[in-house]
Amino acid sequence: MTTFVVRIWQPSDPAEARDDLRGIIENAATGDAIRFSGAEELLAFISAPAAPESSLNPP
Repeated sequence: MTTFVVRIWQPSDPAEARDDLRGIIENAATGDAIRFSGAEELLAFISAPAAPESSLNPP
């Protein structure tokens, strides 16, 4: 199981607000994070294969 932390935001100024989804997503295990500006980018990050555990903790 992989855990992600997702922060979604909308500007406080209505003139800057858009209908698209924006925020930051972080893989809690690896610390990898990206800013996203749409559902496609969010889902692509979640769907990307994680690095093997052995590469995260080299000898």
